[in-house]
Amino acid sequence: MIFALFVFILVFSPTAFGSVEEWSQLVMEGGSLLLCLLILLQYRVEKRGFYRPPGLLLLLCFLMIPVLQFIPLPVDMVSFISPKAYEIYSGALGETGLPEFIPLSLSLKGTLHELLRFLSYGAFYFSTVQILASRENFRRVLVAIVVFASILALFSIVQHLLPNGRIYWLRPLTQGGTPFGPYVNRNHYAGLMEMIFPLVVALFFYYRPVVVYGRFRERLAGVLSQMRTNLHLLTGFSALLIALSVFLSLSRGGIVSISLSMMIFGLLIIVMEGKGRRGLLIMFLFMLILLAVGWFGWDPIFDRFSRIRGQEGEIAELRLRIWGDVLKGIGDFWTAGSGFGSFVHLYPLYQGFSGDRIATHAHNDFLELLLEGGIGGFLIFGVFIFIILRNSWGRYLHRRDPLARYLFIGALSGVSAILFHSVTDFNLHIGANGLYFAFLLGVVVSASATRFHGRREMMSLLPVRHVRKYSPAIISITLIITALLLVKTGTIIGEVKFRQFKRVFPSKDKTAVSSVALRRLAVSAVMADPLEPSYRYALGQTFIIDGDLEGAIPHITEAVRLNPLKGEYLQGLGTLFLSLGESGKGEALLRRGSVVQRQKLELLERYASWLLAQGRKEEGVRLIKEGMEREPKRAGELFSLMILGGLGDDDIRSAIPEKFFPIFRFGEYLEATGKFSKAEAAYLRALSLYPLQEAPRPYYYQRVVRFYLKRKEREKAIRLLNEAVKVIPGDPGLRISLGRLYEEEGILYRAIEEYRKGLLLAPDNLFLRNRLEELLGRGPL
Repeated sequence: MIFALFVFILVFSPTAFGSVEEWSQLVMEGGSLLLCLLILLQYRVEKRGFYRPPGLLLLLCFLMIPVLQFIPLPVDMVSFISPKAYEIYSGALGETGLPEFIPLSLSLKGTLHELLRFLSYGAFYFSTVQILASRENFRRVLVAIVVFASILALFSIVQHLLPNGRIYWLRPLTQGGTPFGPYVNRNHYAGLMEMIFPLVVALFFYYRPVVVYGRFRERLAGVLSQMRTNLHLLTGFSALLIALSVFLSLSRGGIVSISLSMMIFGLLIIVMEGKGRRGLLIMFLFMLILLAVGWFGWDPIFDRFSRIRGQEGEIAELRLRIWGDVLKGIGDFWTAGSGFGSFVHLYPLYQGFSGDRIATHAHNDFLELLLEGGIGGFLIFGVFIFIILRNSWGRYLHRRDPLARYLFIGALSGVSAILFHSVTDFNLHIGANGLYFAFLLGVVVSASATRFHGRREMMSLLPVRHVRKYSPAIISITLIITALLLVKTGTIIGEVKFRQFKRVFPSKDKTAVSSVALRRLAVSAVMADPLEPSYRYALGQTFIIDGDLEGAIPHITEAVRLNPLKGEYLQGLGTLFLSLGESGKGEALLRRGSVVQRQKLELLERYASWLLAQGRKEEGVRLIKEGMEREPKRAGELFSLMILGGLGDDDIRSAIPEKFFPIFRFGEYLEATGKFSKAEAAYLRALSLYPLQEAPRPYYYQRVVRFYLKRKEREKAIRLLNEAVKVIPGDPGLRISLGRLYEEEGILYRAIEEYRKGLLLAPDNLFLRNRLEELLGRGPL
């Protein structure tokens, strides 16, 4: 049963969409902890010790970090350990009274879920070493991994060639993505396969048939008659499928990482085994992979890598900008971290790029670990990996068993590949990939210690003989499993209740549902998942519906406590204080809400609108100008805000930064209000900035041309179009418009010239052909 559960977890985790949803995480994490519990119970009954894997003490130290982040500590202690966390909590809760105890984590729910995930990985690492201590189990696991990876790779390739936009051709993508196989993100599929691939290659090498000497026919017959030959070909075909699927996924990090794993594998074989001929076999396998990829075409892969650089040769990669922002956050939280699982809430405070795009992870597992876990978590994790590799490497050097040596090299190559890939992605935050990383660490340990032949002793690791010490461990794991069931099932139930709540709130039909029913749904969600701040905030909204503002304050304050970086909660609480006449508290929270999520323009609009309503024009205008600087393409929303605030044209102009979009929108506003000369000046100023700040599009030039034509100012329209074709020389539409204007003005030679240039850009354009034929008075061109 233990072995079956072990294999089930390895197969289930990737196939359940990578185990990124609550239900699949419950199965994966609960199964891993249950597996560890069953092993300890078995060992207790049999009165034998377990094998202590290297780094176990460090692993326990690492797990203590999220525990310390989760537990509320005295305020003075938090202000000393993590001044930035204290600043954030005091800024959010200071107006309502800062509690005596606050946690180091900025997301209690996120930290709790991450702690449970880490516990399950640690339990699986421990269980892997115990299970693979048996040579028979080790071989059976390898067979299961090869078969599973081959089937998964084949299915992923078929699904890629016959797509319908759904995973398994059944599951729709509700939030977008670039799916491949059972994963929503192709990079994470590649991360899984680049870990498995070197293990399969290791078996491919191990089952290499023995060379038979003699004539060619005798050698061929001797090789083909060996059982190893069949296994050699099967594992080679499996490796080919896996690598091919990674290349077809178009994951740049995956392609580089799997190539890197082959390089590391080859170097270790040559250096440690002293067998240069094995390098030829690696090259042969690599050539087969390249030929297989070439069958499907290299163009998509080349195109994918070419997107790293922009049109002017600069590195057009959003990851680099995210990393720069994360480094700023690390400077504030390097001591104790911001709390595991808090990145998605903290990042908007440091986000440097504009737009509504949400970065849920840093796309660099090491930077994210340093931000969330602090220097302590980062160092402990690094030393943990180092201890495992150093301990296993020492035993590997004394091994003579070829299977053990190949498996060690394969597992080490897989660990190296995923660590390299984690520099540019967040593979270790994906449930299944983190689990396989723990599994590979267990394989590294077991391959260096498990004896596949000869002696009775199965493993060179010293077993722990103190069986009586099992009781605390068994009790602890049982409690952890109980907590996991409560947390995960509560999260699932809470999501169900909250979806029901959102279906009827806010409802246009006031009679559709009563506030009592709404409150009952919100209370159910809160009871199921008390650490989710959105449920607390929703519960507060039900009190506001009934006009009970005082009753809403405790619930919305609790939402702020659970997530002090959510601008909506802060401003919602501030609005309540303003309604109760406490303008000082209310304004402070409105301001705070617009700061913690600077990229959310609606939060800034709310605060600016309040300032304008209070007659504080200069402050409101300054805030609106800041919003236009950050989000120039959404300037229209801010214009409406200023107009409703009663600002005049001069005040509005003073709020506009020297950016194309805001100035152009201001020109449209002036045109709509009949101030044509001012509108013209704004349009021309905007177009002068356009090529310097944006990739020019013909639409905005054509828009101003229509403005001139409405006013019958054809000369200005022609002059502007001549400037436009200099800025965008490759657009045939501008040539057509310019040719039409010349034709209407009777300047036919210029019209013919523009039409000819347009025809060179668009040879199939029938309008251009017909006009030229008519103007030139001759046959078809």
